[in-house]
Amino acid sequence: MNDVMFCDKCPLCDVKLEDTGDGLHFFCSNCSNSWLLDDLEYKPIQKNLKKWL
Repeated sequence: MNDVMFCDKCPLCDVKLEDTGDGLHFFCSNCSNSWLLDDLEYKPIQKNLKKWL
């Protein structure tokens, strides 16, 4: 039986997110933003969010 980790792409740059180990917090190595998986939706962690507008 294999454990399949939930993985998705960064909402900003479409690069695969890296799981930080707890299954809730993810990191994008491309734009260096951190994301929280909340109710199957990625939400930015404000302290790390770089301006993208």
